[in-house]
Amino acid sequence: MNNNELLQNAIAVQACRLVTVQKNKIISNSEYWISFIQTMSRHYKHNSSAQILIHTQFPDSTACADVNLWKNKFNRTVAGGKSIQVLTDDNTTSCLYDISQTCPIPGKTAKMPWIWNLFDTTLKVSYSEAVKDGLIKKHSLSSAALPDCLSELCRKKTTEYLKEVNSDFFMLIYESASYCIKYRCCQNESQPCTENLSCLNKYSADTLINTVNHIVNAVFSDIESIILSEKRRLIENIRSNSHEHRNENNQRNTSREMSDNERISAGHDNGKRNDDDTGRKQVSISPTGVQGDEAGRNNSEDEGRSHNASSSVGNSGENLQNGTRSDKRRVRSSSSGGTGKLLSDRGKTLERKGDTDSSLKVHHSLQKLSSEITAHAVNQDFQQLQLFGNTDTEPDLVMSDKVAESLPSAENTDPDVSV
Repeated sequence: MNNNELLQNAIAVQACRLVTVQKNKIISNSEYWISFIQTMSRHYKHNSSAQILIHTQFPDSTACADVNLWKNKFNRTVAGGKSIQVLTDDNTTSCLYDISQTCPIPGKTAKMPWIWNLFDTTLKVSYSEAVKDGLIKKHSLSSAALPDCLSELCRKKTTEYLKEVNSDFFMLIYESASYCIKYRCCQNESQPCTENLSCLNKYSADTLINTVNHIVNAVFSDIESIILSEKRRLIENIRSNSHEHRNENNQRNTSREMSDNERISAGHDNGKRNDDDTGRKQVSISPTGVQGDEAGRNNSEDEGRSHNASSSVGNSGENLQNGTRSDKRRVRSSSSGGTGKLLSDRGKTLERKGDTDSSLKVHHSLQKLSSEITAHAVNQDFQQLQLFGNTDTEPDLVMSDKVAESLPSAENTDPDVSV
């Protein structure tokens, strides 16, 4: 036998002695027994010796496993802290670590062990109603509230296992198992009756622990199954709804784009039809002014009128009126609605003013008016693009997608692994 084997044997012997000491303490002190039951509610999948040693060394632990299980199943490694020495079924020792002592392995996706609870912190939902309804349906319970259902089911399981009722041992086991179950499921409703625990020292610790653990496992198995099934159903529903919302959102955006294109096309056709009805040629608006064959001819006419105005003061007023009417026709052909009205109002102002002092002043007024018309038309086009181009998805649907993507998959938990 080498030094390593000698060391392991010495540790095992020490662990056995510690278990014996703790067993004697359990049956002699009801408060210590209650504290041990609280640890049992979280580690009921471990054997009785492991439960005792976990309670002795790390009573507040929630999920314990060895290094290999954390590494191979959950991609986690031990970050530090003192190990929990426990005895295995063959009386050898094993080193366990609580999940609080682990951290994700760099470069790998860490998983969480399956630790069921009536309130899901990830989905922000409570499984209390589902558990109550599931237990009532499966075991034909008559209680209406969850704590009462748990007590009724525990009494039913205790009776089936012990084949007796109302004895001191029955009341001790029932009270202990009922408290253990309610402590995990509804802590605020859990309060043991110390009178039913007064006969602790009449029975061996092994008998008490194994009997309570058997009943607790039977009840917790049903609860765990209901919660796991409900959790998977909720996740699938959320993902399904999120997928439907994405499809509806895509269809809505597509319909909106088609509608916008139809409106733009209809506006273009109406403008073209108006030009055909009036015999006007199409004129385009650019940041530099009015463009097109018609615009070029009108500019030539403006220059001609300006030249005539300089040679004859008497004819200047008439030329100004003719030029204004020509400009009004040009603007109406290039921009319907607001831009045509803008030029019409400005032309009327010039007509009323009757300014014939200089042809140069007339020419400058026409240039300024053309720039204003162009800026107004460009601004209208920009506002229209903003309206038609707004095809953003609704924020609530985007959030639904993000929530669905962040949900844990069913493979992220392993209910078959005892931790």
